[in-house]
Amino acid sequence: MNNARTSLDFQSFWSQRYATRQCAWMTRVLSQRAGALIAWLAWRGGRSANQVTLVGLPITLAACAVYLGAESSSGALLSMLLFQLAFGFDCADGQLARATASNSDFGGWLDVSVDYARNAAIAMTLLLFLLSSEVSAYLAALAVLIYSSGELINLHTVTYVNRGDFQAHGLSGTRNRLRVLLLAFKDTPVVLLCIGVLWWWPQGLLVYLAGLGLLHLLVATVQARARLIPRH
Repeated sequence: MNNARTSLDFQSFWSQRYATRQCAWMTRVLSQRAGALIAWLAWRGGRSANQVTLVGLPITLAACAVYLGAESSSGALLSMLLFQLAFGFDCADGQLARATASNSDFGGWLDVSVDYARNAAIAMTLLLFLLSSEVSAYLAALAVLIYSSGELINLHTVTYVNRGDFQAHGLSGTRNRLRVLLLAFKDTPVVLLCIGVLWWWPQGLLVYLAGLGLLHLLVATVQARARLIPRH
């Protein structure tokens, strides 16, 4: 640990040496960069990766509260910034753990547990928001159910197969471009951005959540089949 502390500097974090390699474009360009800065600041402050993980959850809850209680565009924009900041912390904890060689089974469990709590908080927030809007309560409940089911199954699949992305498996041309587009569409910072923008259009948010949930279910099924079913 002491050797790691003396050899680390800002550039080692900013160069994304410790970032997750398999991630979509916006996570790589925006969230992992923000995570690098947060990880470096946490390292400078002597904070652990698990502490960074825990800080992200109250930021998510604050974002949910602002989103739900926003009465103007400024409130909606603030919630968008808080959601992105919270995900930046989610990217930072892994970078800090790898940089300081402090990876642990408990840290992995804590990270996934916070992810589940974050997804549950966001789903509840979206349900309450839609119910307070001029949309059908039945359709709102159905859309959030599809969305949350897709999110949970996707997270479970990623955790179970220990892979944050599904491989190309030799795909090229149109199929590979379609794969890249699908991954970009379901990328967490993109999803959070869309949820924030659709604060101004609840009907569009309802459709988006249902479509995203179905996409998560589809991709999770492809991941599981590719990873867990033996090839003959």
